Amino acid sequence: MLDRIAAPLVARVSDMAAGGAASPLRVHILPVASWFVDGASQSSSQVAAALGAVDSLDGSSIVIGLLALVVVASLGVNIYLAFFRTASAVTAAGSAFDSILRNTGSAAPSEYSFADDTSSERESTAMPSPERTEPAKVSDKVCSASSSLEAARAELLMRKLNAANESAPHGIALHSTSALSSFVPRIDSSTDMVLKKSPSTLATFIAAQAVQEGAYSTDVDSTQVRTLEACRAVFEADGPQMLNDDEVLLLVNASVIPAYALEKHLCDNIRAIKVRRALISRASGTGSLETSQLPYHHYDYSKVHGQCCENVIGIMPIPVGVAGPIRIDGEMLHVPMATTEGALVASTSRGCKAITLGGGASTVLTKDGMTRGPCLQMPSVVRAGALKVWLESDNGTAEVRAAFQSTSRFAKLRSLKVAIAGRLVFVRFTTFTGDAMGMNMISKGCEQALRFIQSKFSDCEVIAVSGNYCTDKKPAAINWIEGRGKSVAAEAVIPGAIVRKVLKTTVEDLCRLNISKNLIGSAMAGSVGGFNAHAANTLTAIYLATGQDPAQNVESSMCITLMEPANDGQDLRISCTMPSIEVGTIGGGTVLPPQAACLEMLGCKGPNRDQPGAHAQRLARVICAAVMAGELSLCSALASGDLVKSHIALNRAVPATPANTPQNSVTPQTSIANMRS
Repeated sequence: MLDRIAAPLVARVSDMAAGGAASPLRVHILPVASWFVDGASQSSSQVAAALGAVDSLDGSSIVIGLLALVVVASLGVNIYLAFFRTASAVTAAGSAFDSILRNTGSAAPSEYSFADDTSSERESTAMPSPERTEPAKVSDKVCSASSSLEAARAELLMRKLNAANESAPHGIALHSTSALSSFVPRIDSSTDMVLKKSPSTLATFIAAQAVQEGAYSTDVDSTQVRTLEACRAVFEADGPQMLNDDEVLLLVNASVIPAYALEKHLCDNIRAIKVRRALISRASGTGSLETSQLPYHHYDYSKVHGQCCENVIGIMPIPVGVAGPIRIDGEMLHVPMATTEGALVASTSRGCKAITLGGGASTVLTKDGMTRGPCLQMPSVVRAGALKVWLESDNGTAEVRAAFQSTSRFAKLRSLKVAIAGRLVFVRFTTFTGDAMGMNMISKGCEQALRFIQSKFSDCEVIAVSGNYCTDKKPAAINWIEGRGKSVAAEAVIPGAIVRKVLKTTVEDLCRLNISKNLIGSAMAGSVGGFNAHAANTLTAIYLATGQDPAQNVESSMCITLMEPANDGQDLRISCTMPSIEVGTIGGGTVLPPQAACLEMLGCKGPNRDQPGAHAQRLARVICAAVMAGELSLCSALASGDLVKSHIALNRAVPATPANTPQNSVTPQTSIANMRS
């Protein structure tokens, strides 16, 4: 009975596979089909023998026999369904793979041919030959050329499937897809669900798994480098996938492939970086980059290209420590800090401990507005004055605001500050940018606003969309006075007992040191916004950990630290005011997984859907409070005289390189007379 069920199916598969000698249907399915028929024939013979013995059995035995017959029949149906599903899936996979081969522009080799495709069809769908291919269109074929390699990988997987089927014990009925999946390499229990869904799903899965299969052989010889002309011909015909790395280097050196566009042409980020490292290393004097310890594996470069970096040669791991916990606005937080400076995280943690024991830090955000300051030029100072008057008028500001805000649903123009220098006009746009740091957003809005201004003043010339009136990544009094980004202040009161026990100093000594160092000392140096001990240290470490722009620490770390006695001189009141913290929680480096993880630690990853801007503001508050903790600890170390001792303990774990000068030698003292001369 079972052989009568399976035999027509085998005949059907044979008809389907009759078109090619090396068809995968013939190679893979027919052996499995024969196996099914043999197993079914044995089962059928056993059933016939059982039925022939019915006459000699009593009533109970007959019932048992009938039950056994039902089980065998059910088994046969399952065999039929499993086999039909497998045959259909492989047929669909064959069509998909052959389509991939046709899209690469070359006819499919015989071992990749499928019976339901004719050679005439493949010829009609083939792309033009390499002789007719224009070089300008080579880049369009680069990624598609890799599909032939994917098809080769898929074929390898099919061969493994065939080998597994041939090695399967004869007579085992594949009564479910679970039994079938047990003979397919690298297919887990989740695949069982894939097999049960549909043949097309199975085909997609096999193709995806074949692409991930690393153990495949290609025709590319990694040891032999062909001539430049030969490499160019292969590149134009099949793309760089059919070239080894040294041959790709040859094309890069010949300017056939731009070094900056290796990722685009190779469609493989890791290989592109490997080739670029070799290119730089072999052209440099040291020749060290190719084998250096700068890592580049195991990283998601899809987040990097077009967003964070170009000409990538690797990644730079920086240790990330955690300071805290610290209570900020009633919430306990651990603050991630990426740094290579020993003692920084430990010192900040000590400040966090003192602040938290005193009740925590309170923060307030006083302003939120990113700025951009274009430079315009008018024919005369009279016309420059007219433009200034119009921009500062209610109507002028309203019209410019409408043009500016038409470019984004988040950008909100808050104010315009206009200044003139001769016939030059500087306009400082202050804008709310939501959870983004906002430079790209505000620059786009400025361009639209400037076009509108030129429609009103046809004699207005745009010198630069950024005229340094912003001011970005440079110290400037306008940022210190007007603010840029988030303006935040943090405050804490530390009990005198905590100052003595944790910080190892006194309230009086801390207040005296802060006035002498942070206020008078900075004024003597002519500092702009530098009335602090080391605000940039803490801020930059958090910037690196959370994906901010580290160059903006120049203006973001501007801070004034104040300390004064509180509660009749028994306790210490400390505050840090930072008018220009430029941060965002979307865009830029925040898209990188490690940096996003640190933002998630602080509860401000990505945009805040309910209250746009709240996440970036939260990050600014955390930074200001952490800076205050760092200020408190460093000033305490200076007041107690422990600074050098702590740095030697935490920043010099590895002994310094011994000096060549003998230990008993004496360095001559420089006299005052020599200094004056």
